[in-house]
Amino acid sequence: LTSTDCTACSDATANLLIGDRNGHEDGTCKVISGGGCPAGYYSSSTGQCSICDTACSTACSGPSSGDCVTCTETDQKLFVGTRGGYQDGQCQTVTGSDCPEGYYPSSSSVCTACDINCATCNLETTTCTSCDPGQWLLNGSTQDFADATCQTSCPPGFAPES
Repeated sequence: LTSTDCTACSDATANLLIGDRNGHEDGTCKVISGGGCPAGYYSSSTGQCSICDTACSTACSGPSSGDCVTCTETDQKLFVGTRGGYQDGQCQTVTGSDCPEGYYPSSSSVCTACDINCATCNLETTTCTSCDPGQWLLNGSTQDFADATCQTSCPPGFAPES
């Protein structure tokens, strides 16, 4: 029996690694400073760390390509939220540096879905910059659309612009 044939770890602070990645071998026990799993692995059960999908760079929450927390390729963006053909937790290549319609750049490598009521948004999920057909963009109390929302009808005192 070698150190790579383990099925459990005798050290309670160690995790059994399932899969080869980043210089770690399948079936070895590893103690990580601060606990948890090494980069490229996720906690699959008590005392076990399983390998992330190859689409995920250093972190994931599960085994599939839709469980990424970071992406492997530098030209890819991590999508947070599901909208318009993009899935939550997936890494996908995006043409240009911007996020696709329905998402906003929450960091240089992450595209976060706009609120379902917004066609496009800016800065945060609920700050709409355009609406789906049949809805009106209502600017709230500021001039810079910082609290604009999409409404199905205009409130009293407002009229739709053509």
